[in-house]
Amino acid sequence: MNDNLLRLLQRKAVQELGDLCERISACAGEATAVAGSGNPVADVVLVKASPSPEEEQSARAFSGQAGEVVTKSMQRLELDSSLLYLTNLAKCSRHRDSACAARCGSYLAEELLVVQPRVILLMGEPAYETVRASYGLETAFAPGLCERVQGGPLLVATVDFASAMKQDASKRALWRDFQVLAREYKKS
Repeated sequence: MNDNLLRLLQRKAVQELGDLCERISACAGEATAVAGSGNPVADVVLVKASPSPEEEQSARAFSGQAGEVVTKSMQRLELDSSLLYLTNLAKCSRHRDSACAARCGSYLAEELLVVQPRVILLMGEPAYETVRASYGLETAFAPGLCERVQGGPLLVATVDFASAMKQDASKRALWRDFQVLAREYKKS
């Protein structure tokens, strides 16, 4: 893709994501809305279930410990972090009722349509189930699962990020699935 076309796509994606962020902020009300971060036309998207307190404080997905883990993992895998767009299923801590959950799911689906990644790493069952359903897939959640959407991205399921930070077995599973993501990305 030539540089001019890439810049045009990036500008359009930034505008669309900005519009989406405004709608998310209005929905969040008193809670702090946490925006996605990274490359707006990324090849790889990472999705966690919900923002951490650090992310809510900065209003940016994957800030703090989550960002450090991703940066170190990408370095170990020799992948450029500029390939990434990082976001959460829940856009604020108010994600408590089914109506709010449905809105967050539709916001995430819009984000993915704007970014149009080649690979999506889904951290935890809620993130996987929401994205799987938005693509009309029926495969049940299982860490390590890889499923290609016809004409779309490869979905890679992994353990919940918060669990991985507390449990060694989950941490190993997360690292294994980061390796799967890297291998599949390099193949695609």
